[in-house]
Amino acid sequence: MNTLKSALTIFSSDPHDHAHTNKRPAPKDRKFKCQEVEDEIQRVKLALKQRGGVGVWAEEVGEVFENCYPNTLVVRDADTTVMKHGVDENGELDTFIITGDIPAMWLRDSTNQVAPYIHLIPTSHSIRCLILGLINRQAKCVIGDPYANAFKEHEKWGGGEKDDTVPKMSKRVWEGKWEVDSLCAFLKLSNNYHEKSNDTSFVTSTWLTAVGTVLSTFRTQQKGSMEELSDPAYLFRRKSDVPTDTMMLNGQGPPAKRCGLIKCGFRPSDDACTLPFLVGATVQGCLLLRLISNRLIIL
Repeated sequence: MNTLKSALTIFSSDPHDHAHTNKRPAPKDRKFKCQEVEDEIQRVKLALKQRGGVGVWAEEVGEVFENCYPNTLVVRDADTTVMKHGVDENGELDTFIITGDIPAMWLRDSTNQVAPYIHLIPTSHSIRCLILGLINRQAKCVIGDPYANAFKEHEKWGGGEKDDTVPKMSKRVWEGKWEVDSLCAFLKLSNNYHEKSNDTSFVTSTWLTAVGTVLSTFRTQQKGSMEELSDPAYLFRRKSDVPTDTMMLNGQGPPAKRCGLIKCGFRPSDDACTLPFLVGATVQGCLLLRLISNRLIIL
């Protein structure tokens, strides 16, 4: 708290000079409404006041939190980054969350965008349905193209169609950059949802197929470069003046030797890897696979 107070003091010699106001759309203009989110905002604002006293800094931080916390659910420019929340053609819950400034859904981003609401699952039916729908959507994305990092809601949307990739990108793929942490994000969301809800309805045939796809993709990318020199499972070529926008060596990436790690084409920043292995992503994958396998054993 003292650090936060110091930061706000540096920000303004006179905190009263900076009046923070509520930037959220009016309740009647919000497409996604959740009382539990509103209650959480008030709980945090009250806690700030109780722990920090009546100082202006506590009020300002509370107002910043009120503007930021529901940002994924309701933002002023697009009204919501939840582009779709309902049911699909099979009657299954379906949620599509764009990254914000781009009308596409990243597996990693969408998982992290709903992370602040995971703890509300036990008490909020709407949040529970929102996240369950996202798991269903991610599962279909993983099956459609496990090497892609971003997806479209509609085939007509633009994207990276000009990129030369193996496998060839489907019309539902926005960008086909192979990032280990993208598949980890799908596993992470599934694990966190079950941990908070104890609900097993997400374990469908589609979800199980998606988990199997994650496993097979990880195993394939453990191969050394010489094992797939003439027939790589994945390559990515893009015409660009920016070297990190494409993979070296004609799209096959830096040379690798089989060692148990998983080859990774791009970092979480969507920039191409200079070396073949992203160790942190492999560790994350191992941890999440262990958690998922333990949950499946229980189920």
